[in-house]
Formats: sequence, C-alpha cells, structure tokens
Amino acid sequence: MSSFDAEGRPIISRLEDTGGGKYGRAFRLLKVYIDDNFDIYKSEMVRFFWPIFVHSTLNFVKEYFIADIVKFFNFFKVEFE
Repeated sequence: MSSFDAEGRPIISRLEDTGGGKYGRAFRLLKVYIDDNFDIYKSEMVRFFWPIFVHSTLNFVKEYFIADIVKFFNFFKVEFE
C-alpha cells in the first residue's frame, strides 16, 4: 500500500523509484515480460509498446527529465523503426 503526503503525492521510500530512470526500467521490464511469457498473444501484446513508449516520453517531458528522455528515446526508438 502506498503512502501519500498531505498534497496527495506518493511518498517515495526507495531511490530506484525516483528520477527518469524509472520509465526506462519499467519499459524494459514490460518488454522482457511480454517477450518471455506471451508466445501465443505476443503479436497482439506488442501493439501496446508504442502507446506506452509515447506515454513514457511525454511523462519525461512533463517531469523535466531532459537528459533521461534522450537516453530513453535513443535506446528504445529502434523498436519502432
């Protein structure tokens, strides 16, 4: 269960859960999970990568993680070329 501060923001207790690296880590874990576990439905599940990629990229912009967005975009853009 998550804890929230007085303004409704989640209280982060681990350093790994902060910063822009969390989006790259989550996207990588999702890709590995789908690649390794959804053999039958993989062709359908891969369609989720693009909207999640765009959503993550926009969150980088919203949260001002400029250096992290460049790394994230350059690393994962090959999936969509």
